[in-house]
Amino acid sequence: MGFWPVDILWNIFPSTSQPFPNIPFDGCYVLPVKLWDCIFLHLDDSTLFVAAAVCRLFNERCIHITLLRNRLEPSDMAAGNYSILSHLLPFLLRALFIPTIKNLSCVFEESNLLIHLRLVSGLVAQSSNLDWVDLQFPFIARDGSRRRLLDAAKHHVFRTVLSSMLFTRWPWRDIILVSEYHFLPCPIRELFRYLTSEQDESVFWKCIPIARISSWKLYFQQTRVDGLRPFTMLVINESTTNQPFQTLTLGFDPIESRFNDYSRSRLTVSHLSAILAKLTLPHLQSLIIRFRHIDPSALRDFLIRHPQIRFISDKRPRAGWDAPLPRNPLFHPPLAMPNLRRIEGETTADVLSLLVLTAPSLPCTISFAFDALHRGETDARASLFRHISHRNIPTELEISGAVIQAEPTEADLALAQTLHCVEAVSLTYDCITESPALFPWLNSLPALSHVGIITWYPDHEDLTFARASLNRPGTDLRVEAILPPREARYSF
Repeated sequence: MGFWPVDILWNIFPSTSQPFPNIPFDGCYVLPVKLWDCIFLHLDDSTLFVAAAVCRLFNERCIHITLLRNRLEPSDMAAGNYSILSHLLPFLLRALFIPTIKNLSCVFEESNLLIHLRLVSGLVAQSSNLDWVDLQFPFIARDGSRRRLLDAAKHHVFRTVLSSMLFTRWPWRDIILVSEYHFLPCPIRELFRYLTSEQDESVFWKCIPIARISSWKLYFQQTRVDGLRPFTMLVINESTTNQPFQTLTLGFDPIESRFNDYSRSRLTVSHLSAILAKLTLPHLQSLIIRFRHIDPSALRDFLIRHPQIRFISDKRPRAGWDAPLPRNPLFHPPLAMPNLRRIEGETTADVLSLLVLTAPSLPCTISFAFDALHRGETDARASLFRHISHRNIPTELEISGAVIQAEPTEADLALAQTLHCVEAVSLTYDCITESPALFPWLNSLPALSHVGIITWYPDHEDLTFARASLNRPGTDLRVEAILPPREARYSF
């Protein structure tokens, strides 16, 4: 359906036959605005899109009615927050009246996907006050199966649009890539070493196939903050429910750094604070901290916004074997996290610090190493055991065995007898028969009822050796070939 511009129809009539020849033409003089609204309410979206090109009045009323019909609240539009389906993107590009777009969330549909991707790029190019853009690509259910929107046929357009959104307007900006596998600065020329097609046989560490991307979100830091120049942050699968973003690692694994060029991937404390202030991960379950230096207040604010976190790991690297203990706390003051179930630390002192900081939460699984090599670790372990002895909830200890070589001290054995809350212990060994030192300590635990031993190559001899060393009849003993899970192994 099309419209003749009203001004053309107006000029067809001779001036003497016009009802009001001295009144300049404007749509509002033809019919009252309320009457136009009644007419527009009976038109579908595609017809309203055509009518919006007639004049400014039609543009304002048609697009306003279309957005309201698609469940956009006037208060959200006034604040610059737009959550739309992709078929409404042409309306935003044509609109002459809407307030500045600050936050845009768009759910893509199967029809016209390639066109709508390019429209988003155009919208980002003309919007100078954007804070973030969230693009979602839900799976399509058809014939009993689920099909991805970003299949191989759309990868080229995906790369082109993403490059345009990141590079065309701000070619000098830093780009920071955040996913379950990445947390690093990433020049545009290297970005697609991490985001690849499924048919690419890339050997690069932890690539993300484009077809598995169900959402991507761009955060725009528009001004300089704490000496940082503006940057753009790309977050993969932040808001999706198909493949939820459940684990965030702040930093990188030293083992992975052997296979990657991480020499340029170190972010400053100011970078990290600015990133944490923007990130919101609704499905986040696990937080692993590997940065040596982090702003305690920024991390605490991040944890407050993510009360659903179940696991926190303090894996900050040591400055050296002789570095003083304890280190600076991760955050302060203590914080109640109602869903926290497991904590882990690089050193026993780090575990104790986390226990104190999360004291209102009372996590039930505590993971640490029986480290006899590090200076000060024996004293820190005694302090940890004394702290655990005051707990009144069932507790599981996860103990890594890479350094369980020395015999537990007399103080360790004496303190073990005070741990009445410890009902389960999980041990990680390279070889059980070569590391029998911890069994006397296990035998000293008064309430122990479950023992799990995780080793690389378990066999029947390992189970026999463990039963002989663990002199506790009736104890549930398991020997498995899996790594300790993030959740508690035993239900209390």
